[in-house]
Amino acid sequence: MLRLADDTGPFVTLDDAYYRRDTRDIPLADESAQTASVRVRAYGDASDVYQLFQTVTIGGSPAYLASTTLYRFPSAATAEIWLDTLIDVLGENPYYGDPRLRALTASPGDQRVAIDFVPRGGSPSAPRGILVAIRIGADVGRVQLVPNPGARSAPFAAVETLAALQAECLGNGLCPGPVPFPSEVAALPSPGVS
Repeated sequence: MLRLADDTGPFVTLDDAYYRRDTRDIPLADESAQTASVRVRAYGDASDVYQLFQTVTIGGSPAYLASTTLYRFPSAATAEIWLDTLIDVLGENPYYGDPRLRALTASPGDQRVAIDFVPRGGSPSAPRGILVAIRIGADVGRVQLVPNPGARSAPFAAVETLAALQAECLGNGLCPGPVPFPSEVAALPSPGVS
């Protein structure tokens, strides 16, 4: 699992847990039945789903929510089908407004997809989040960066870099300790600063 840090140490972790384990969905606190249904439907046929959420702070303000999600599917074919339909799956979730496919400049893994979206279903002109998912065999690693209110759109190159690192982790079966956050994000102005 790719974990992020800066020169002061690891980023604040908001959640670090299984959301599905051995095909059993894990309930979340204060989650409505409808929200849970949308969430677990997005996992498709994955047998295991593990998520890490971290806050990325710039200039003392929480600018982005970074998440890494690992999915394990029963087979590479099942994972391939799920990844082929990921934009449609996200389109059913109101959190992912106006999802659009993006071209990747790198080609790690067996299959990959990049999608930008308006977080929390906001206006199409609002700052956009980015997710990149990469499949290696029956496993998929997904990295997502979502701007908090007042922050700029997530920089695509940074998410692509993090996703390539996550793909290395999947391919090697282990990750290094916390990795530095990409400099193109750290150099952005604090939320609310023009």
